[in-house]
Amino acid sequence: AVNKILFAIKANEEYRWTNDVVFALAMVQTEKTREFLRGKYDIPAIRGAVIIALSQQPVEQDREKFRAGLKSSQFEVIESSLAALAKLSPKKTAADVVALVQLLRRLRADEQDYRLREQAIRLLRRATDQNFSFVFGKEGFTPQSKVVGSWTGWAVAEFPESKEQLLGGNSEDLTRLRE
Repeated sequence: AVNKILFAIKANEEYRWTNDVVFALAMVQTEKTREFLRGKYDIPAIRGAVIIALSQQPVEQDREKFRAGLKSSQFEVIESSLAALAKLSPKKTAADVVALVQLLRRLRADEQDYRLREQAIRLLRRATDQNFSFVFGKEGFTPQSKVVGSWTGWAVAEFPESKEQLLGGNSEDLTRLRE
């Protein structure tokens, strides 16, 4: 069935991609289908589905895609990206840390987002050996703004070149805002 789908796609340059097609191709995880899906990552309508499909068997070459998935507005894409990053070796790079801290900063105060926050904190702790007294489990289902602020401050100090990414704007904008 996958070969028939691939044949139909190759025969039609105007093939209409859907998430269902991506997930059908992902059912058979071969290097051929994975490479094919990687090539479709730049199609915005199916990017989330591609990330989810690649996260089933994460490899280092897709790390950037998983980091990008952390910026998604779709819970499933964020969750899959976090799970994929957890299976890869930890990296204490500006790109990884900033993506995780940005995610922490934008998560809301609901139970679904608390689970994502816990996963992000686990990845940060594993990669950085830092601990800012985050409370896991039901007791931790509060915004924990102080902990998120601590992670943000640490990341800004560790990766000063990423300050604008982490805090938004620049110091001139902040000064104008305060005025």
